[in-house]
Amino acid sequence: MPLAPNREWRYYARSPEGDKVMSVKVVGPIRVGNVDGWLLTGPGGSSRLAWSNGVLIASELNSVRFDPPITLLDPSEKTTGWNYSGTAMGRIGSSQIEAVCKQRPDTITVGGVSKSTLHVTIQFRLGSANLSLETWYASGVGILRQEQLTNGNQVAALDWISNR
Repeated sequence: MPLAPNREWRYYARSPEGDKVMSVKVVGPIRVGNVDGWLLTGPGGSSRLAWSNGVLIASELNSVRFDPPITLLDPSEKTTGWNYSGTAMGRIGSSQIEAVCKQRPDTITVGGVSKSTLHVTIQFRLGSANLSLETWYASGVGILRQEQLTNGNQVAALDWISNR
């Protein structure tokens, strides 16, 4: 996930509210846990991401804060897994969560072209809901596809269009 000032990604977004093209942009430096990182903004809210010891972490994703920051990607190993224990804080309050995270190599087709990715699945329970975040990362590009599921039903999805 290349993070740098003014970096921008364009996505085709699908949600119950409708489909649209959206942009996510790096707007400036910010602290992510104990390390320097970047603030990203888009229609879904703000995200705080950083590279720390070779792994991608987030203290905020789409305006949901995580304490401590949650690991999103470990590109040092193609197939790996990790657990997360912490607090998720959003618009409706805060909850302790336990997440199970799995990463594996995968190939997806984007714009008619086959791309090698690392597919990361993050699953946790929030209240009575089972949540899953499926993300496909491509080296040098970032997120190519992302799907958010609640109780097994897709509630939002992104497909990469371009970046600059």
